[in-house]
Amino acid sequence: MPRITVILTTYNRLNYLKKAINSVLNQSFKDFDLIILDNASLDGTDEYVRSLQDERIIYIRNDENIGALNNGLKAFDLIRNNIKSEFLSFFHDDDMMKQHLLESEIKVFKRHQDVVLVATNIELIDENEKTIQKKALRRISHDIIIEKYKYIEGFLKRKYAIYNPTVMIRRSFLLEYDFQLRPEIGQAADNFLWFEMNLLPHKFYIIHEPLLKYRIHNNQDSQINCSKMQQPFFKGSLDLFRKNNLDYLYPFLRKFAVSELINTVSSQKCLSINSKETLKEYIEVMKKDQSFAEKIKLKLNIYLFFSLYLPGILRLIYLLKKKLLKLL
Repeated sequence: MPRITVILTTYNRLNYLKKAINSVLNQSFKDFDLIILDNASLDGTDEYVRSLQDERIIYIRNDENIGALNNGLKAFDLIRNNIKSEFLSFFHDDDMMKQHLLESEIKVFKRHQDVVLVATNIELIDENEKTIQKKALRRISHDIIIEKYKYIEGFLKRKYAIYNPTVMIRRSFLLEYDFQLRPEIGQAADNFLWFEMNLLPHKFYIIHEPLLKYRIHNNQDSQINCSKMQQPFFKGSLDLFRKNNLDYLYPFLRKFAVSELINTVSSQKCLSINSKETLKEYIEVMKKDQSFAEKIKLKLNIYLFFSLYLPGILRLIYLLKKKLLKLL
C-alpha cells in the first residue's frame, strides 16, 4: 500500500479540478494514491478523470448528488473500511498543493512520533491564481507544536488555524478514536473535528511555510454559506466545552462569536447574500445562551449598525465617483 492516501472531494469544478489534480500528481513525494470522490458532477469531470493515465488515481463517482457533507462522510467510511495507508491527506478541488507539501509533512511525522496531525500555512489566491495574501497565518514565524486544548484556545484567540486542505493525519489515530464528521455542525464540521481531537493528549504540528494555494472565489461554500456555518459551529463548541468542563474557554468563544458576526455582516460578499433577517436571527441565537453571549449592549449595536450599512454606503460612494469621472 502507498504511504499516503490523498482524498479529494469534488462537484462541478472541472476548471479548478484539473489544476488541483495536477498539483497532487506533481508532488516531490511520490508514494501516494489519490482518491477522487465525485459528487455526481455534470460538467465533464467524469470524462476528464477517466482519461488520466496515472495508476495512482482511484475515481469514485456517486450516482446522485448526496451533498458536500455526505460526500465527506463517505471519505471517512473509506478510511475505516478500504484505505490501508499509514497517513491520510484531505484536499479540495479548488486549491493547489505546492510541490513539497506532502514531503514536508511526512518529514514532520518522521521527526515527531507523538504528532498525529500536521497542517501548514496557506497562500491566498483569487479565481485567476493571483496572490491575495502570501501568508494567511501572519502571526506564525516558525513551526509550532500544539498541545492538548491549545489549538482550541489559539483558534478562538485568532493565533492560528488549521486549514483542511493542508491536513495530514495518522490513520491509526483516526481509527483508534473512531473520529467522524458531525452532520449537525454543518459546513464547519472539519474545524469542529480538530476541536474534538485537541481534547486528547496528542500533538498537532503547524508548518509556518505556506505550502498550499487556497483559492478565494464567489462559488466557495465558505463564502456562500458563511452565516449558516457559524451558528451550529458555535452552539456545538459550547456544548463540547460544557461536556468537558472547559468553562475557561467560554469568554474566548463569546468574543470570537461576536467578532465573527461583525466580520460576516461587514463582508461585501456575505452582505450581498444574507438579509437583515439573517442577522437578527443570528443575534437571537446568541442572546438565548447567557454563557455564550451577554446581552447585546449599546456598543455592540453601534458596531453592528456600521458593519451592516457601511459597506453599502462605501459602494454607493464608489459608484457615484465612477459616474462623475465619466461625465468629466
